[in-house]
Amino acid sequence: MLRVCAMMTGTETPEEPAYLSVPFVSEQLKLASVCADFNSLVFGSGTDPLDMEEREGLAVICFRLCHDHHRAIFRLFQERHLVSGFAMMRPCFEALARGIWLLRGSSDAQLMHYADGRDTKRVEQLLGDIAKSSKEDKFLLETWRRSEKSLHKFTHVSYQLLVRRAPESHLDGPRDNTEVAHAMRFCSVTAMLASLELARVFGRKDVEQQAVRLWGMLYPDGTRR
Repeated sequence: MLRVCAMMTGTETPEEPAYLSVPFVSEQLKLASVCADFNSLVFGSGTDPLDMEEREGLAVICFRLCHDHHRAIFRLFQERHLVSGFAMMRPCFEALARGIWLLRGSSDAQLMHYADGRDTKRVEQLLGDIAKSSKEDKFLLETWRRSEKSLHKFTHVSYQLLVRRAPESHLDGPRDNTEVAHAMRFCSVTAMLASLELARVFGRKDVEQQAVRLWGMLYPDGTRR
């Protein structure tokens, strides 16, 4: 029993997590750091959201929140707080989805409803509205449908999340440490999409081109999974 509790609570001496020595993970953490620094510059390259029209201003704040979550996830993974990083993945994606919905998926009435602090649609409904208004954004809904189950479990403290907190010596078999790299890349791509949206709101073609270049570095083989 004490060993099981140690597995979940970390009362034994913590191990150096194996994922930090995996080349694919190290690569994605380095790229996440580059993206996080770039995202900070993007936000400072345009108009203060408080000086913008309500729709654009609220969307810009959502995109900045997406950036904040991304940087937090990067630091959590880097500092060995693996499960806390996984738990933040859904809020990171939701901040992007909310921002895009505010820009081009919501009606004036829906915007007013949201700005009044009242409840709004679930994420899949928001993404459905976005897909109807822009076919180019349909991939966001597809991404959500593929990822929702895992993101939900991570955010809402499922058993699968607790197991990921356990030292590898307590597990029945080796851990798939590449999932950390895939999680970090998912969040970095999400944050770069937020940067693309900010660049377009700010009218900064040069920043948009840089964001596309960084996105390409995250998927050098041309895939977008």
